[in-house]
Amino acid sequence: MARKGFRKLVPLVLALALVTSGCFQIRYFQQKPDGAIGPDEVGKVYLRLYQVSQSEMNTDAYTFILIGIDADLKLKLVGNFDTKGNFGGPFTRVRDDDLRDVLIADDNCSANGISASDITGMANWYAYRTDVKMDSTAGGYNDPLLVHVRLKRNFADPDDRGDFVIFSGTWADLTGEGDPDPGEAVCAGMIFSSYSASE
Repeated sequence: MARKGFRKLVPLVLALALVTSGCFQIRYFQQKPDGAIGPDEVGKVYLRLYQVSQSEMNTDAYTFILIGIDADLKLKLVGNFDTKGNFGGPFTRVRDDDLRDVLIADDNCSANGISASDITGMANWYAYRTDVKMDSTAGGYNDPLLVHVRLKRNFADPDDRGDFVIFSGTWADLTGEGDPDPGEAVCAGMIFSSYSASE
């Protein structure tokens, strides 16, 4: 009984450690163009991720973004993380489908009171993370970790629109095996937006 209780407690302790130390949340984003794109135009979503707290405890964890898009959008590109080098970057972005599958299941990724597993209408989900674990103490509390996403229209009707959602968070990889397990990742920020037709 004690062992089962311990196993349940470990993810809670991990989540607390990540949220109070090296976890990054989306605090600001900007779309260019602002809200509307043409048939052959690429929309760029610029994200600024900030540390959740000013803790000096380094968690040595991967930073990730989880992207959900509906059928009216296409994902064109995810840029590298920390392009300004505030946390020792830039870090090469890596697509991680195993991490995606964990995050979109069973309330494993929740932010702002919304869980990725409860969001309907998204045709495709993608998870991108840093290629190496980051030292969360390398930068300051007010230093942004920059990353951007490029999206393209997948609809012709000018009255239509494409919706997307982006979560940010941290994956600790406690086993060191490179395979994410439930309870190893924490989401700490989320945005929801859309692109309409400019013509």
